[in-house]
Amino acid sequence: MDYTDFWKSIIVQNVAPWGYFTAESTVAEGQTFLLSVSNPYDPSQADTNASFAYAFDCGDGLSEFGASSSVECPGRESGIVTVSGAIQDKDGGQSTRSRSVTILAPAEVVAETSDDLATLADNPTLEPEAAAAIESAVTELTGNTGGNGGASNGATTLLEKDNGPAAVNKIGKAVASLLDAQVADPTLDLTSEITSLVSMIKAVAEAEIDRAQGVASSSGDQKRIDTAIEAVADGDNLLAAADYLGAADAYESAVKAASSVQ
Repeated sequence: MDYTDFWKSIIVQNVAPWGYFTAESTVAEGQTFLLSVSNPYDPSQADTNASFAYAFDCGDGLSEFGASSSVECPGRESGIVTVSGAIQDKDGGQSTRSRSVTILAPAEVVAETSDDLATLADNPTLEPEAAAAIESAVTELTGNTGGNGGASNGATTLLEKDNGPAAVNKIGKAVASLLDAQVADPTLDLTSEITSLVSMIKAVAEAEIDRAQGVASSSGDQKRIDTAIEAVADGDNLLAAADYLGAADAYESAVKAASSVQ
């Protein structure tokens, strides 16, 4: 019996890995923000066992690939920036995901948050005490006339006038009121709004520190700047522990220390 051998080449193509790319949709002008890739997946177990490499684009081009699955992007000026995260396996297969991040001035972030809270305060299902606390927060943010009739005593207007110390004091009071609202109505979850406002106090603190570093002229000035930097670090730790009021107080202390450098 005769046999004939047939040979055929089979090309096994590498399938690129993928992961969930996350980035904040809105951040304050000058504030750092995080990009990350999580839950990486590759159909090849060998690639998975070898681990993955990651690269990120904070708006200035894709970085080199490395082991870290996240990066902290530096603060930017207001506008819209396209950011990306890429994942790569050991064979060079890679996939990239992108999204837009809107960079707003702190006053714009506070104004948007205030608008959302004002709408929430009108919800008839809220406990009256909770609604009153939210309205109190809105007043701190917009001023006594709602920010539309020439109010100059709300956080939004104070930020627009570069009166950081007075503005962050108002924002801190708003945060306290929102925490009271959650106590009054346990069904409320204002974590997003509270975090946004506390982050704006941090953004003002970082801006004041940058300004102070540019005008410092004595060892006393540098000591106040160091105090402000330490206060921001304390605020970060408190914010990570969900101590929002403590974080707001720490960031406000940083604003006061840095703003004293003239």
